[in-house]
Amino acid sequence: MIKSIYAILKNGRRFEDINYLEKESAQARLNSIISGRKSFYNKTGAREERLKFEIVELTKPNKAW
Repeated sequence: MIKSIYAILKNGRRFEDINYLEKESAQARLNSIISGRKSFYNKTGAREERLKFEIVELTKPNKAW
């Protein structure tokens, strides 16, 4: 039985509607998101937004929605 899941939050709200069973999977996805955003800012010269991304452990999937 699954006791907890992990989700990625952006500024305290869910970034995507995907739940991760392992924290490592969520961390790999978050690294990919951050890398993609940095690449976008470098290529376009756009000003980087100040966003706070975090991984949280949830016992109820729709707790942080």
